[in-house]
Amino acid sequence: MRFIISKNTQIKLFDWLHFTPFILFLISYLKFYFIGIEEKEAYVSLIISDFSLTYTDNIGIIPEYVNSIGRLVHPFFYLVLQWFLIFSADAKALKQKDKKLYKWGFNFTLLQTIFTLSLFITIFTLPGISEEAQDSFLNKLPAILTIGFFFTLSIYLLWKQDILLKLKYFKAEDPNDEIEKTNKLSELTKVVEEQAYFIDVDLTITKLSGLLQLSQQELSSLINSEYSSYNEWINEIRINYSITLLTPDFLNTYGIEYLATKSGFKSKNTFYRSFKRMTNTTPTKFVQSIHTEKE
Repeated sequence: MRFIISKNTQIKLFDWLHFTPFILFLISYLKFYFIGIEEKEAYVSLIISDFSLTYTDNIGIIPEYVNSIGRLVHPFFYLVLQWFLIFSADAKALKQKDKKLYKWGFNFTLLQTIFTLSLFITIFTLPGISEEAQDSFLNKLPAILTIGFFFTLSIYLLWKQDILLKLKYFKAEDPNDEIEKTNKLSELTKVVEEQAYFIDVDLTITKLSGLLQLSQQELSSLINSEYSSYNEWINEIRINYSITLLTPDFLNTYGIEYLATKSGFKSKNTFYRSFKRMTNTTPTKFVQSIHTEKE
């Protein structure tokens, strides 16, 4: 989750601390690893016949109840860290650039939280339920919840295949590359504005990449470095242009629909939505506010 949010796959020195539990229990079970195969088979059979030994027996140096408590605390610890990441400054920046990817990370963490809490509720309520009830459906509930979680996640990934592709081809970005992309996108934006390519209501990314003599993949990569989509970028250019036309006389003479078409929008509704998202107001109120300021 940290790699996706920060777009930096570098392993830090501090990250090796995450291996501490593994190393501790590896050392704890060393004696068991080196005992004979017959002795191991006998112990596994004993565990199968009495599963409570998995958290009461002390086959290693560290008591098994410590292992059991650790496995309960572990998911909560990492969930807390994930929620901190989800609401961090880097996550907010990701949300601005790629809302879909951010939403996937948020939903993934939410699913983990629901799954973990349901497991905890199940585990802590089982001791207060009769043995007959435990041997029936409730005994299988943790396994059902686990299967349900991974099934739901699989369906979500298949449903959001564009996110699956982003995760498959995810790679960290060098800060210098980011600066270079930002500069290049600014230059392209200036060309699009000067040549008035944006006033074409049927301007697709394929058509624009041909006009700019760039591959569609390169143009898309440049846009995605700053915006969540091509439409968001091109509509921002159109809205900035519409603002230069906005005067009381223009609106009274031509109206909103003409302004939308003149700025490159196919429909009045799309223009309204884009304008309000950028300015937090409507075109009419925007003109009124400018007129009031001049007075």
